[in-house]
Amino acid sequence: MASSSIKCTRPDEHPQVLLITIDRPPVNAMSLAAHRELLAALRSVEDDPQIRCVVLTGAGDRSFVAGGDVGELGALDPASALTRTRVIRQVSADQPVERAATLADVRASVLAPDRINAFVISGFAGVALLIAVVGVAGVLAFTVRARTRELGVRLALGSSPRQLLVRVLMEGAAIVAIGIVAGAAGGYAFAQVAGRVVENVHLPGALPLLGAAAVLVGAGVLASLMPAARAAHVDVLRALRAE
Repeated sequence: MASSSIKCTRPDEHPQVLLITIDRPPVNAMSLAAHRELLAALRSVEDDPQIRCVVLTGAGDRSFVAGGDVGELGALDPASALTRTRVIRQVSADQPVERAATLADVRASVLAPDRINAFVISGFAGVALLIAVVGVAGVLAFTVRARTRELGVRLALGSSPRQLLVRVLMEGAAIVAIGIVAGAAGGYAFAQVAGRVVENVHLPGALPLLGAAAVLVGAGVLASLMPAARAAHVDVLRALRAE
């Protein structure tokens, strides 16, 4: 017996062995038709007394069976558990069915806690980033106001507004860099301590760390733009008269 999905062969050296091969590339995902063909092949064994052994395998070298093509069940009526149960009964009347669900439903229920945690943590991270941006902008604004006379002297001595702009931006980037180094060191130390109490504590890889550092540096530079622009447009005469 041969079909597009299920192939049955008998090796010449072992005629009493029936080799059933599931051939549905690329990963041998089972369909309703393939289930029916497989059940038919297994029932045919009962009618052949010469077959003493059945070997079930999957074609290719990637996987035996990657799972079921649940999309066929969902295509009928994804919201109806009764429909899915009826389809399963048509494939195998003796198959017990409990809480029939599509793969999308199972994946959503499994990933729901992780998605909630990611959403909550992302919210806290966004608030922390906003506080950091406001803090950097506030510190630099206070520094520029306190150094108004110094900035005026620099302009009077020949410094260009662009040089003052770059200088203040570099100071903002330096503040962020110090914060990144301190945060990375503190996070590593906390992970080591927490790993002794809680199992499965893993540090993020290099790519997430570099990405977070890049976001923080970019946010720090953006927060420094307004104080830097104010420093670059200092009135020399007013700055020199300032106490």
